[in-house]
Amino acid sequence: MIYLDNNATTPVDKRAIDRMLPYFSELFGNASSLHQMGFVAREALDKAREEISQIFNVSPNEIYFTSGATEGINWALKGVALALRRGTKKVIVTTKTEHKAVLNTVRQLEIFNNCCVKYCRVNSSGLVDIENLVDIISPETMLVSLTVVNGETGVIQPVDDVISAIRKKNSQAIIHLDAAQVVGKMPFERMWDCDIATFSAHKFHGPKGLGITYIKRGTPIYPLLAGGGQERGMRSGTENVPLIVATAEALKATVSDLNRSLKLFKKWRSKLSSAIADLDGVIISPEKNSVLNTLTVAFPGIPGSVLVNALSAKGICISTGSACQSRSVNASHVLKAMGIAKNVAEAAVRISTSKMNKDEEIESFIEVLTDIVSSLHRR
Repeated sequence: MIYLDNNATTPVDKRAIDRMLPYFSELFGNASSLHQMGFVAREALDKAREEISQIFNVSPNEIYFTSGATEGINWALKGVALALRRGTKKVIVTTKTEHKAVLNTVRQLEIFNNCCVKYCRVNSSGLVDIENLVDIISPETMLVSLTVVNGETGVIQPVDDVISAIRKKNSQAIIHLDAAQVVGKMPFERMWDCDIATFSAHKFHGPKGLGITYIKRGTPIYPLLAGGGQERGMRSGTENVPLIVATAEALKATVSDLNRSLKLFKKWRSKLSSAIADLDGVIISPEKNSVLNTLTVAFPGIPGSVLVNALSAKGICISTGSACQSRSVNASHVLKAMGIAKNVAEAAVRISTSKMNKDEEIESFIEVLTDIVSSLHRR
């Protein structure tokens, strides 16, 4: 099996597995328990939080653990809306290229919390139109939610410029960043000047079911989960110590491996781009301002689902876009928002590599892809 769908999920790093396993068996205590086993679990939890905070260059008290980026996003958007519900600011600003976790959550807030959602334009590469963003932000804007790296196309938003523009127009607006696709795909040495950022462990060779949410100290946000008061009263529920320590280890390993990974991604992307051009394919991911591991392409006339299925039959895994929408027969909402032609959008597929891929896998994929595309074009 050749796996090239790493933006959907990644294999867990062995170093993370090794660190995690003892906390399922010998060291299985509840981190809230007041006995020796509980103390051991609490120590492991605190150490993992400290390690993550050091990499993000923030305070450990600004790091919270959730079940994943989807929960983190729901918490960020709904939690801020609840915290500010008595104020006059009810406007949320985002884009139509966001992950469905954002888009469906803001729709709920329109219905149930009397919020108004405004959508900023993006250009044909998927980059935010900063001038339009500034125009639609007003004193009533309570929250702006944007994705740092788009999971379908790999485009990187100019986050520092965008945040600076938001702060100048409305310094009180809360800024949330969906950063699920950042770690392991681009340099990331410090937290941005945002108020909330959400991450997902399984996107950087950590386990599924664990997310990291950064909340800047002083940010108005209400807990979504009420219960025993874990995570300093902000996210109740017994902490998943095995997954938390594995996430810290996966994060450390991914950051340590980053320079090597980026070199591999650059080499593979060049080979893939050349092969796709030889097949008269369309490369949708922008050459600049995108992460090197992600390449969204199309072979007009060949539906994306047909190509994915044909490759799967040969033991090769790619996707038609976000895994959350992979079973949809409609063209990606991201590509629609970018203004991509319908025949191209319906043919789009995403190739996403990881540090665990190998040169020979890329060569084999190109060979099989060439055979399949040539065969389908002849039909």
